[in-house]
Amino acid sequence: MAVGDRITLYFNIVGPDEYNAGTLTVSQRMVGANITFTVPKSNIVKALDTEAQVMYVVAYDTNTDQSPTLTLKILKAPAASS
Repeated sequence: MAVGDRITLYFNIVGPDEYNAGTLTVSQRMVGANITFTVPKSNIVKALDTEAQVMYVVAYDTNTDQSPTLTLKILKAPAASS
């Protein structure tokens, strides 16, 4: 990635609940660094007991690249034991 490229994360649930975590424009400090996106809890809750497909797209000046799609089974966390 280079300064000015744009990265968009998608968190897609089967049905109408596609979530786009927003688009980040790559800054100089982001080049070569790990990039973190946050999916709000409300979107995770919508996906409980189903699968979400997660992927990102990098848009360059003249083309785009898409990551492989990762399918995640979203389950409720077990209750904490005392």
